[in-house]
Amino acid sequence: MNKNLTLVSNEINQLPNNIEAEQAVIGSVLTSNEIFDDISSIISEINFYDPLHQRIYSAINNLIYKGMLANPITLKSYFENEKDELNVPEYLIKITKFATSSRQSIEYSKIIYDMYVRRELIKISENIIDSAKINDLNISGKSIIENSEKVLYDLAEKGSFNSSLIKFDEAVKQTIDMASSAYKNEEGIVGVPTGLRDLDDRLGGLHKSDLIIIAVDHQWVKLL
Repeated sequence: MNKNLTLVSNEINQLPNNIEAEQAVIGSVLTSNEIFDDISSIISEINFYDPLHQRIYSAINNLIYKGMLANPITLKSYFENEKDELNVPEYLIKITKFATSSRQSIEYSKIIYDMYVRRELIKISENIIDSAKINDLNISGKSIIENSEKVLYDLAEKGSFNSSLIKFDEAVKQTIDMASSAYKNEEGIVGVPTGLRDLDDRLGGLHKSDLIIIAVDHQWVKLL
């Protein structure tokens, strides 16, 4: 039996997941492809817990980005030759019964992503423990901390749906608003001027949520 295609079994020590949310999101997209843009800005196939759901979502993604319709009929050819206890083409039809509203699908997508983050945090924690137990003079506690911080930072950066892609019409509107603000500003920049012309030319002024760190090499400080 091909375990990569079957739904996950009910294990006592399962990692965090929400199979029902995954079914609802996939069923909703199969019923209405129009919501895929909103869903895809939050999650991708790697965020699904179930291997079959990962494959289904990946197939949906491929079809939609080719400008094709993604539904149980168009997806059937992707899975009809798979040998597994689960009849996937039949499952594709059944999963549409979990379809829900666009708003709920977006919320369920956030739940799917949150479960993914929790699973990744567990894996990171286990790796930290394993690394800390290794008796190797070349591996220091500080290096373990630094590596862990990098992994956590990467997870936070690539997964924040607050900084996800936006629709084209929204991007155009934001661009026009920024250009209009720059035109009206006497300094010719979008943000708040710093008074340092060269810096303003590079940054366009200061903007909301900006964290600007100005640093200098300590050797130059000694020279000064």
